[in-house]
Amino acid sequence: MYNRMNMFSISLAQIQRFLVAAELLNFTKAAEELNLTQPVMSKSIAAIEHALGLILFIRERGTVTLTPAGRHLFQFWSAMMPTIEHNIIKAHVLQKGTFGQLAVGIHNFYDLSYFFMPIINRFRQKYPEVALSVLCFSFPELRHRVLNGQLDAAFTSRFEGDDIRETCADSLEVRDLLYFPLSVNMLPSNPLAVKDRIAVEDLRYQRFIVHSPAKVPTYKTLIDNMCMEAGFIPTVDVYIQDATSFALSLDSDDKVYVVDRAAKIEPGIPVRSFDLEGTRSGVSLVWSKKCAAPSLPLLLEETELFFREHPDPYCGI
Repeated sequence: MYNRMNMFSISLAQIQRFLVAAELLNFTKAAEELNLTQPVMSKSIAAIEHALGLILFIRERGTVTLTPAGRHLFQFWSAMMPTIEHNIIKAHVLQKGTFGQLAVGIHNFYDLSYFFMPIINRFRQKYPEVALSVLCFSFPELRHRVLNGQLDAAFTSRFEGDDIRETCADSLEVRDLLYFPLSVNMLPSNPLAVKDRIAVEDLRYQRFIVHSPAKVPTYKTLIDNMCMEAGFIPTVDVYIQDATSFALSLDSDDKVYVVDRAAKIEPGIPVRSFDLEGTRSGVSLVWSKKCAAPSLPLLLEETELFFREHPDPYCGI
């Protein structure tokens, strides 16, 4: 029978054990996940059931399933635990009187109004006690500065994020935040500019303006793979040394350059931009596994909340 006072005997550790067991539906695997013995795991679940007067799991014939009561608590407690963690972090900050500093980077060719400044502005409004600095660098420099601790986190392109997963998995964490197609850009006089939609195969006879592989090797790989999947090898007209040279190199009606949709268009240069059908890029957030900035989890939380509210930030901001 349920006794209200027994409810207060349940610890956060027991709730966490319940959540892992409910997710895996296997007490032995749940115990291994939390570095516990199986008997300790079983006793924790039994203690919760006894304190609440509920049966949370059905155990029969070697299988474990949740009861309706168990499913309800799993959904409620799963949503509750991140809030508890967030408030504990905030309490530590209040005790110290400051969140300290947080250094965030972004690629120097991104249009800051696309998604970045709305995130930064709402973060600064919500956490004025954070000394937040924002710095712009190239893709390789962003990665380098996160690795050596000069940046706590960096917003980068998804193709950079994918490469970081393969080459820096021991040092860096990557979280994909937003997906969108690549953008192909050209002069209004380009014959393709009259089309309503453009696919990669339409670029077969175009000359590409491409980032120097020595500067951004992941970009050249992206372009090569994209074109080869469409059945052709890209014709490179010129290699540029920095992203601001893309539009400046667009001097004839058979040249194009391909960038993230979030890239800015240089003012004063007439450029037609199209979503490139059949491609997928996006924005990733990268941070060091050694990062000790207490406000980093709050930045992650605010960023993910923003993208849930604005699945396509290109519209409505």
